Amino acid sequence: MLDRDISTVCLPDGAGALRVIAGSYAGAHGSARNFTPDRWDLRLKRQASLALDLPEGHSAGLAVPRGNVLVNRGYLFGEAICSLRS
Repeated sequence: MLDRDISTVCLPDGAGALRVIAGSYAGAHGSARNFTPDRWDLRLKRQASLALDLPEGHSAGLAVPRGNVLVNRGYLFGEAICSLRS
């Protein structure tokens, strides 16, 4: 898959961008087929915020290569990986 094949959604309030690798987000669809429903590449700007709802019974993985991210009232710091479950 080439970069030009990946749909990009601009996030509200200039918070950053979300690239849809597989699945969908805000009407944009990814072209990759995957064993999970959605796969996104999310890039938030410094001090930006974004709320994402995880459907009941679903899980999500989150990798933070650099920076700080607040998730469910707890911090993840650079080079952190976690798993979330609804």
